[in-house]
Amino acid sequence: MVLGIDMPKFVIPMFIVEAVLLVLFTVPPKRLKQDFISIPMLVLDVVNSFTYVISYIRLFAVGMSGAAIAEAFNDMLSPLFGSAVGNAGAAFLLLFVHGLNIALAVMGVAVHAVRLNTLEFSNGLGQEWSGFAFAPFAKQKN
Repeated sequence: MVLGIDMPKFVIPMFIVEAVLLVLFTVPPKRLKQDFISIPMLVLDVVNSFTYVISYIRLFAVGMSGAAIAEAFNDMLSPLFGSAVGNAGAAFLLLFVHGLNIALAVMGVAVHAVRLNTLEFSNGLGQEWSGFAFAPFAKQKN
């Protein structure tokens, strides 16, 4: 749809292999007869696997946005090159901007990785997170 080309012929068999692998790794073969009810849940497992793919595409998009920011600053500051003052100013600005861009990229990937580990991975384990309401300006009871 995006590229305007036909879907490759190997995609449908790949979906079938994914469904078989989901059944095999969700329910051990010894318990397949006992846990037969989990086979209809296969549809939800397939959708869940797509959500994981989308999460990693989001990580890819974070990296691509950093590359786009770097390219934009390179293009904006390239006219400064040519004189000694322009070279020094452009080099200083590029070091600062690219350093900030790298720091933001590291933070973005770290935040997304923590989110993936705490939410999606722990949900797969059946772990629930609990806590208390955050009220920083509420009066404390003595």
